[in-house]
Amino acid sequence: HVTETMYNGQSKTVVTIQDLHSHRQTQENINSILKILDKKYGIKNIWLEGASGDVDTSWITKIQDKAQKENIIKSLLDGGKLTGAELFSIQSNRPNVIKGLENKKVYLKNFKRLNEIYNKKEEIAKYLPQIRAILEVKTEKYYSRQNRKINDLRSKYVNSEIKSDRYFNHIVRTASRAGINFSNYKEIAKYVYLTEKKKGIKFEKVKKEINEILKELKETVSYQEYKNIIEKANNKETDRQKRG
Repeated sequence: HVTETMYNGQSKTVVTIQDLHSHRQTQENINSILKILDKKYGIKNIWLEGASGDVDTSWITKIQDKAQKENIIKSLLDGGKLTGAELFSIQSNRPNVIKGLENKKVYLKNFKRLNEIYNKKEEIAKYLPQIRAILEVKTEKYYSRQNRKINDLRSKYVNSEIKSDRYFNHIVRTASRAGINFSNYKEIAKYVYLTEKKKGIKFEKVKKEINEILKELKETVSYQEYKNIIEKANNKETDRQKRG
């Protein structure tokens, strides 16, 4: 959905798409969004984070064997190694439409630093229990009862011991009592609003209606189309359960 718009008096249209990296469904959705924008506005360039200079996808677009090409694309998507922008570039046969946003020198320097930290993760991990112990002592000493409760709920939420509804609803109630205006935290406010609306949904009725729709679809569309719909529905349900 659109979260923000701005007009600065220029004739150019710039669209920023939020990304969830290494997530197949998100990349396929981004590809679909780009197709819609291309049809409406005509995309000249796609500027991609995490890259610099020209991002050439011709190494895939030049593959003549259609089945082999599809298998490579599927494997890259499943492995989180292909972005929605690259998928659009391949499927639209425009191998040079993507440009990298990053300053190559700065990006590689930061990438090298990240790699060094990653290589030392075992060494860093040895100190974590000690750091946690120190933080626990400080927590008991300086946190209020309410803060300790929030901290406890957060730990349970991170460890999947409680659902997200309970955690975020408590955060919102606590913040409201403290006079914090949630207009500055739009996504949390939207989430809480939706969880409240969810309480009024009759899930058994929805499930029955979905089954009726699927039955009708099965009699209308081809087997492959029906299979694709089911796979996408299952992916969305899996993602929903992971988010709690």
